[in-house]
Amino acid sequence: IKSIIYPLPVATHYNLEPLPLKKQILVYAPDKEDYYWKRFNGELIKRIVNEFPNVSFIILKNSGKKFSEPNVKCFTWVKDMKKMYKNSLGMIRISEHDGFPGTIVETLSMGRYFVYSQEFPFCKKATNFDELKKSIKEIINESKLNVSGREYVEKEYGLDSIAEGLIKIYKQYKLIK
Repeated sequence: IKSIIYPLPVATHYNLEPLPLKKQILVYAPDKEDYYWKRFNGELIKRIVNEFPNVSFIILKNSGKKFSEPNVKCFTWVKDMKKMYKNSLGMIRISEHDGFPGTIVETLSMGRYFVYSQEFPFCKKATNFDELKKSIKEIINESKLNVSGREYVEKEYGLDSIAEGLIKIYKQYKLIK
């Protein structure tokens, strides 16, 4: 069976919003099971929040049972991610292995910064403590929106782009004329 991989419009695209004055960063670090805590480098995140006591860290998909630091708030579920992105400078998602998270598109679409464990255009790559520390320093000292990241996701993952690509695929396989 011949197959291809093609993105679907699963992520929300937001408008550019001014960067917040508060130094706040979102972190994806689920702790529902030890497997996820390890896969998303929970111990590394634990170390990094202590390295930056003047930065607020919002830990997503996390019960808070492994954090007691005053600069950390944990949420098992967030209803309004737009508000979370708007009030943050960026997001961290450092996993041992990962698919393509919609949070990249959502974060970049608002002009925020994204720290990721894999190569992705207009994101900062970090896989260890030193790389993550450097990336966070750059983000909290940056005073400009990540406009290039926004432009990239709008071009590559915007609804029009995805629809055009799907039409080409359907025509290629003669599913439409």
